[in-house]
Amino acid sequence: MATLPQPIKKRTPQNARLGIKSSLSNLKRVVSLVYLLYIANDRKSKIDYSEEYTDGGTTKFRLKDAYKASVSSIFSPGEADRVIAANPLLTSQMEALQVGLELVFQLGKVNFVASLNRNTLTHFTFLLCFDIYSKLLIKTLLLLPLQP
Repeated sequence: MATLPQPIKKRTPQNARLGIKSSLSNLKRVVSLVYLLYIANDRKSKIDYSEEYTDGGTTKFRLKDAYKASVSSIFSPGEADRVIAANPLLTSQMEALQVGLELVFQLGKVNFVASLNRNTLTHFTFLLCFDIYSKLLIKTLLLLPLQP
């Protein structure tokens, strides 16, 4: 049997910034919060899940209240705030999130969204656009029986 050469596959160019070494810690927490946000957002393909705030002169991100309430319902009251605040989906740098979610797990794309408030200051939030792989993973997870 003859082995014919394979045609060259055209690939979309990759963002060079994502070729850097990047580490995303606590992968289970990241993937689980992505899963919970997808469910909390009625399985829509995009979710603007964070809001920017200032804590002692440092700009940080937190989960929007609507999603926090949904995610908090599965934790005990005191534990929910601690678990959510420490999640790398809110504390990691953008490049680490993009490498982990886009290149490694292929769960979706993460970007900043800029918004203007009444004082014309720009605030940023995270926008997570779910990929077909994340939808397939979540559908598979929903089929699994719950363990006590």
